[in-house]
Amino acid sequence: MSRFARLLVAVLAVASLAACGDFEVSIGNTETIDGSGVLATETFDLAGFDSIEASNAFVVSVTAADSFEVSVTVDDNLVDSLDVEVRGSTLVVQLMPDVRARDATLEATIAMPGLVGVTANGASRVTFAGFGTPERFDLEASGASRVDGDLDAGLLVAELSGAARVTLRGSSMEARLDASGASSFELGDFEIEHAEVQLSGASNANLLVLKELGPVELNGASELKFGGGATLRDVESSGGSRLSER
Repeated sequence: MSRFARLLVAVLAVASLAACGDFEVSIGNTETIDGSGVLATETFDLAGFDSIEASNAFVVSVTAADSFEVSVTVDDNLVDSLDVEVRGSTLVVQLMPDVRARDATLEATIAMPGLVGVTANGASRVTFAGFGTPERFDLEASGASRVDGDLDAGLLVAELSGAARVTLRGSSMEARLDASGASSFELGDFEIEHAEVQLSGASNANLLVLKELGPVELNGASELKFGGGATLRDVESSGGSRLSER
């Protein structure tokens, strides 16, 4: 039997075993675990954080409160694979680096006094409400993640990549927005006084800017729509990109 034939037989054998169910696949150092369908909720005694980071397709709900509360609901065979801890001032919610979940429930509910930053990776979903800061709010999303929130901030700094999407309501004195790789900002209900925008790779933004919009840089078939009557300055557009006032 040729080397290719032996390899093909091995691949088909693994596929056959996986089809039987309850089979855990290890690729390199990463183990894929199918959710059991039986849910378990764990609470974590964590405090002192003001930012959230979510990965591994977690669905995270964050609300304002006077004290800290953290609970996570997952399939019971994933409890031992949770990686939930405070690093610096950031609460990290994810699975262990060597674990991937399939057909599983991954949810977290968080209460905290103040929020100044959100990071969503790996198809995670983060929603937040009831927060405001007169200072800077940092938002980062990648890998088809989604962020939806109500926010009032002095400065919003947001960076999106890999088909990420952000929807915000509220207001900010200033905003610095950067999106690449077919990502999108939906900020039509988020009042911004001064905004700087950079879009590339077929990304798009819908903004409400009241005073000044610029500098603006649009590349690679990206699209920026804005309302609010802002004055435009320092606009660069290339690669079939479009800028329009609604």
